Amino acid sequence: MSGLDKKEQAKVTVITPATLKRRFQAGRFNRDESDRLFRFAKVLKAAIDLFEGDINSART
Repeated sequence: MSGLDKKEQAKVTVITPATLKRRFQAGRFNRDESDRLFRFAKVLKAAIDLFEGDINSART
């Protein structure tokens, strides 16, 4: 939903691309990784809400 590719997601969440891929495939992240992903999701949701549901504006 963020529109970010895996490399950008890794950079934003401070999780290496290899770890992000491996954990996603396993379906489990450690506590710190989960926290970073959750915080990123909260910021994205807040941006979408700010732009009244316009995802493209929120991404920009």
